[in-house]
Amino acid sequence: MRYLTRSLLAGAAVALAACHESGRTPPPANAVTAGRILQYGVCEPGSTTEKYAQPDATAGYASRGNVMISKSTDTITLRKGVGFGYLWHASGMPPTFDLKYRIQHPPITRPDGKRAEMFEETVPHSSTEGEFETADCYFLTEPYEMVVGDWTMTLLVKDTVIVTKTFHVVEAKR
Repeated sequence: MRYLTRSLLAGAAVALAACHESGRTPPPANAVTAGRILQYGVCEPGSTTEKYAQPDATAGYASRGNVMISKSTDTITLRKGVGFGYLWHASGMPPTFDLKYRIQHPPITRPDGKRAEMFEETVPHSSTEGEFETADCYFLTEPYEMVVGDWTMTLLVKDTVIVTKTFHVVEAKR
């Protein structure tokens, strides 16, 4: 299940409101920039603000809400409910843009028989004075998602990679 938060964007918008007063011109609508990962690792879920059907997603649904990175690592111990992801920031973003979420993972077979190794979802967003910051996490919530291997989260705008990170999901040590 993909889980993202926009709560940090609200804080960034407040902080960036002062930039608007400076008379800075927002970037052109066709501008695309690379972002940077500020923090990554194990995610802890917060409140869920929306859960919606996403038939192409590995779990068949996605959620929006608040998350927090609680431990910095790219090695994730497999267990039901574990989340992993990153807090990221980009500058020079267009005022409005479509953000494509791409999750690549080991082969998974869903209960409906659909086999998947990747899914993508495009979600509209907006920036404040070209700035955008949010946290995106993936939570392993369904029994059929309990697979070890590399899980890569990539975010793109206009087919340009903004940020990407691979997490290595491993069996728990006995």
